Amino acid sequence: MIALVLHKVDGQPALDVATQVDDEVWVSTAGHRIYPYRIYDVDLAGYIMPVPADWPEHFQTSRHAEPTISFNVAAFLASIGPKFHRRY
Repeated sequence: MIALVLHKVDGQPALDVATQVDDEVWVSTAGHRIYPYRIYDVDLAGYIMPVPADWPEHFQTSRHAEPTISFNVAAFLASIGPKFHRRY
C-alpha cells in the first residue's frame, strides 16, 4: 500500500509518501523507516502520468550519474606527507 503519511522529523510534523512493508513497518520514498501518526490513503494511479525523458530529475542516483571527479588517494597522501630526501 502506498499512502501519504503524517509522522515526525526532528520533532516536527512531516508528510511523506510511504510504502507499507508489513503490518507495522512503513518506509518513506527516501528509504527510511517512519512511524506514522496518521495515514491518508491516496489513489495515486489517477495522478501518475508519463514524464518526458528529458525532464530534470529531483536527484540523480548512481545508476544514471556519470562520475565527475576522479580522486587518487595515494597522490593526495603523498602531497600532504613529509618529504624525506635520501642521501644515497
